[in-house]
Amino acid sequence: MRRLKLCLLVLVILGVGVAALALPAGAGAEGVVTVAIVAPAYVPPETDFVARVSISNVTDLNSYQFDVSYDPAVIQVVGTEGGSEGIVAGNISGTALPLDAWGYIPATTPGRVRILGHIPGARCASGSGHAVDIHFHVAGALGTRSVLSFSNGMMYGCQVDQDRMPITIAPIDWENGAINVGSPPPSPTRTASPEETPPTTTATPTTTPTPTLTATPGGTATPPATQTPQATAGPTPVATITPAGTGAPTRTPVATLPTTPGSTASPVGSATPSPTSTPAPAAGGLSSWAIVLIVIVVLAVGFAVYVLMRRRR
Repeated sequence: MRRLKLCLLVLVILGVGVAALALPAGAGAEGVVTVAIVAPAYVPPETDFVARVSISNVTDLNSYQFDVSYDPAVIQVVGTEGGSEGIVAGNISGTALPLDAWGYIPATTPGRVRILGHIPGARCASGSGHAVDIHFHVAGALGTRSVLSFSNGMMYGCQVDQDRMPITIAPIDWENGAINVGSPPPSPTRTASPEETPPTTTATPTTTPTPTLTATPGGTATPPATQTPQATAGPTPVATITPAGTGAPTRTPVATLPTTPGSTASPVGSATPSPTSTPAPAAGGLSSWAIVLIVIVVLAVGFAVYVLMRRRR
């Protein structure tokens, strides 16, 4: 009986392990909300630009609060403190995200602004968008730089706890930004290297000597010893008779170049095709359905063993 229980326990552990492998990576992990300052990396002097506070992957957002710090000697918020031209409200996936108020921390001292907003009527917004757009004016000289950094950031959802307090949205990834006064450095120009031209192989033509027949008295043409010409494609040369003395003219025989039986002309410069490698099939892995099927088979085998052992007893 103990052996039977041990076998069943091992089978259950194996089934649970295989089922765990079947789960996709990261299953059950909660999404992280990302709040980032999106601003141009380079801005010219004495110009205006917008730094957007973007929000991504938020669920049931109702209200928010955060501070943004910067270098007031380099950039300044446009307009007066708390004015509508300096900081403008945004939206989340089409749902308006009203701006309640903003001001310097401490008051009347530029360099750090606190921004607050909420959706009235206990409504919520989900998705991605932006909380606000901060309008800055560049006051620094060429080569100066200002970091835009978050602090004291909080976000709250529609749900409340037992004390009727809004539940804090977490986790949140706060990403800072930075701007540089000036123009971006020129990107290096890549010089294209000349392509290598493969050398051209020129076939050298082979000169075939033409045999000359010498006429002898009696009208018989005796050809002298001649070199064995190479077999080349071309017209058949015609031998001519060189008269010697007063010999009577004879018929001009046609000399035919000898050919070697079984010889074939090989094309010059022909490339031998290299064998094409056949890619090996990629090894495939088990799908989720296959893993689930394995789990079912393992459990079924364990149950069958249990039933057989019970009948034997």
